[in-house]
Amino acid sequence: MLRVANVVMVVALLVTAGVVYHLKYASTSEAERLASLRVQIRKEREVIGRLKAEWARRTSPIYIQGLVQRHLDLKRLDVDSISDLSDLPERPQGSDDKIGGMIEALTDTPLVTSSVSKPVGAQGGPAAAGGSPSVPAASALR
Repeated sequence: MLRVANVVMVVALLVTAGVVYHLKYASTSEAERLASLRVQIRKEREVIGRLKAEWARRTSPIYIQGLVQRHLDLKRLDVDSISDLSDLPERPQGSDDKIGGMIEALTDTPLVTSSVSKPVGAQGGPAAAGGSPSVPAASALR
């Protein structure tokens, strides 16, 4: 019986040694992988820092101003060249502008967008005066 116990103890000792050996090398390989990942992260952060610096340089107003002066033929705007609405010519009265007429018709009358309209009489509109709700002359759906 003593001999069987000794054999079991030796086998258990060998199995334990094998497991410890396996764990040691697995943890060593994971530590090396972790170290390489940290190096990669450090390199990526350096690249991100350089890209941010390059972005800040290329979007700075001084850099853009230099590009504009080199590549575009822009001139300063004189204060005398700014106009206001009174300088525009009057709109011709007898114009046959169909799109302009449709836009004016839409803005002059309320647009009904649903198939069932609410009576305007509750708000004091034409239905209250005995008329029917107004429908625009030109619809955007035509």
